[in-house]
Amino acid sequence: MYFDKTTLEAEELKEKTGRIHATLMKSPEIDDYIFSLGGIASEPVIQLSSKFVIPETDRFIGIEDPKQHLLQYLNFVKMEGLNEQQVLYAFPLSLTGIATKWYYTWDVEKTKVWKELINLFIKQFAYNTMVDVTIEDLETIQ
Repeated sequence: MYFDKTTLEAEELKEKTGRIHATLMKSPEIDDYIFSLGGIASEPVIQLSSKFVIPETDRFIGIEDPKQHLLQYLNFVKMEGLNEQQVLYAFPLSLTGIATKWYYTWDVEKTKVWKELINLFIKQFAYNTMVDVTIEDLETIQ
């Protein structure tokens, strides 16, 4: 009897976790922006004044929101005027700690295509994504 109850509870928990994960992965506006390289591939290069100084960007350690990091990274490389290939090859420089270790465990071929790279990145660090949670959401978890 106890075994049946814990199995049922485990299945319910697994289902709830699946729903939470699906919610985390839904943010089409951000995803469209990130997957399109923030428009870098289609926008002309923006020239900046020689006096303009780019602040050092925050590096992703592995505990932050991965989508937020990608947005920040894309904004930074846009200001630098990097092209699509440069954006891809400079990406590991925006990582540190466990995130760097994670990056270098992947096959080089998987990190040569931006969409594949960010899919892997978001999937790996998805549970760090910031989500607006309502009281209603919390009540359904109980």
